[in-house]
Amino acid sequence: MSTYDFINPLPDECCCLVTKGVLLEPHLTLCCGAHISKQVVDQYKAGNRPCPNCGDPELSTVLDKSVQKKVLELKLWCPNNNSSGGGCPWQGTVAELDAHLAACDHESATCPHACDAPLTRATVESHVEHECPRRPTNCKYCSYRGAFSSLIQEHHPVCPGYPVTCPNGCGRDRIERRLLPSHAEECTMAAAPCSFSSAGCAAKVSKSRMQQHFDSNVTSHLSLVASKQAEIMRQIESLKKMSLGSDSTDGPSKIERELSEVTSRLEKLEEQWSEHLAEQSQLVSSLQSALSEQSETIGKLRGKINEQEKQQEVIARLENQIEELHKMFAQKHDKTGVEQPKGKKPSDAIEQPAARKAQRESLTPPSEPDNIQPKATKNERKTSVQLQPPPRTSPPQQVHETAVAEQHHNDSSQQSVKSSVETEKPVASEQGIKARMKMYENKSQGSERQSVPQQNPISKQPSSDNLKGGSGATVAPKTLQTSKVKPTQLPPVDLIMTDFAERKDNEDFWFSDPFYTHQNGYKLCLKVIPAGLGVGTGKDVSISVYVMKGEFDDSLKWPFKGDITLQLLDWAKDEVHCEKVISFNDKVDLDVSGRVAKEGRAEFGWGHPEFVSHAELASGRAKKIEYLCNNSLKFRVPKIVVNK
Repeated sequence: MSTYDFINPLPDECCCLVTKGVLLEPHLTLCCGAHISKQVVDQYKAGNRPCPNCGDPELSTVLDKSVQKKVLELKLWCPNNNSSGGGCPWQGTVAELDAHLAACDHESATCPHACDAPLTRATVESHVEHECPRRPTNCKYCSYRGAFSSLIQEHHPVCPGYPVTCPNGCGRDRIERRLLPSHAEECTMAAAPCSFSSAGCAAKVSKSRMQQHFDSNVTSHLSLVASKQAEIMRQIESLKKMSLGSDSTDGPSKIERELSEVTSRLEKLEEQWSEHLAEQSQLVSSLQSALSEQSETIGKLRGKINEQEKQQEVIARLENQIEELHKMFAQKHDKTGVEQPKGKKPSDAIEQPAARKAQRESLTPPSEPDNIQPKATKNERKTSVQLQPPPRTSPPQQVHETAVAEQHHNDSSQQSVKSSVETEKPVASEQGIKARMKMYENKSQGSERQSVPQQNPISKQPSSDNLKGGSGATVAPKTLQTSKVKPTQLPPVDLIMTDFAERKDNEDFWFSDPFYTHQNGYKLCLKVIPAGLGVGTGKDVSISVYVMKGEFDDSLKWPFKGDITLQLLDWAKDEVHCEKVISFNDKVDLDVSGRVAKEGRAEFGWGHPEFVSHAELASGRAKKIEYLCNNSLKFRVPKIVVNK
């Protein structure tokens, strides 16, 4: 059968007599006029076989060009089009097929790295760049380069620069594997033998729990030291007895030397035990001192609690007196029936002292000590409102300057109230009583109840509640202020790294202070490795940019894409002699440019492993360029372009 998919059925004259397939090179037999393909002719002649149609032993054929022309004009589908309708949709003639297959995107292709993946001409490029497990890849943490599959499975478990977590469980992560030995020396969770191991203690405890081990094993340590001391004393006595019978004429005997060694060991143990006892005594002394301070603090707190209980009793008594005054005042108001004259100004209410002054003085409650102050409630601690009557010696206009005036148009009656906000101290008892009396007096004049504006103790701005009055006056709500980035954190930003030589010798790195791409933008920082990283190890200064968790991340587009311009400055002239751009584009992995979920930095950074060479830094003075000043480098981020 033919391997081609023709649009129309094949004519019989275009089919091979033997293979039944299409005759791409049709041959006509001279003996009987049958059509067979050239491949069949070659096979029959090679085997001296007769004509497949008539059996003539002398098979002789010629190329039939008329049939060949018809075959070349036949229309067919692309061989890469499958029966389900997928694949290449091309259709054309047999004559055009070879040219199409040379450019068909669905033509099968092989991976240049011989990974045996089924590919087409259209997918081979993407496969080689992103998917092939054998594609060459650079290690992010060192200069190794190899196949991607071997990088993950074989190289990373032994890579000296790969970030690992402390094996002792101290919680520190992202430690380069090559720095684990130096970290173990300072790790608080690293196991170490007990200081009394020479006395027989076999415990190995972390440094952070060594003191706890000492405290909980004082008795056992003392027992071990005592046993060790007794054993040494027995050895000393035995050695003394042996030394008495030895010949002392030849100088110190072996027994005497052993005796000296045992004595020194005993002295060392006694010294260790003395130090331990001194530490325990110091600890007990500090605990006793802390206990004494806590007892004194508890006594003071109890005294304050007693004072507050007394103040609460005074407050309750004052509240009862105020209620009684209110009832008495209401009764006198009903009897007198005093009305406010019409057409008066708000200040006129202050200028009628005669009747109300006598009335207030007659209702003044028994005086309380001035030093007793009512305790403010939870809400009153935030904002306490004190209403006071106008001072007797002050003219009415001075009182009115701090009053909150409200006008009522229902019966043209007007009044004025003075209010003040105090957020620190509770109101004294006598002043509080007079303030409440003033409030009740205003109520008794038949006016509508006034609402006094309160202030927020933090913003010192009026609350959003309206001040209701006859004129409908309102107070604007508090304006919320949004946090802004400091100008020093926006480009251009200068960043100074100190201790360059020490960081280079110790293969240490340095993270800069954070900065932002723009106002309310992305939060970034620099990582500088003086000893170099990857291809720059040992010969260059490597620099990377890290994305950080910022306060404006919710309103930003992720992943971060942009160009960060980074400069190395000349200290003497503040000029730029080294400038490179670090680009966060589509080729950057999401674990580098994506949003940071936890506090801190991203797991990986992006930058230049060969930002500036050590040789160029060393030759700077010869060129009158002062890169290093006081063992420090000065970097500048002049601009950051964020790609939308």
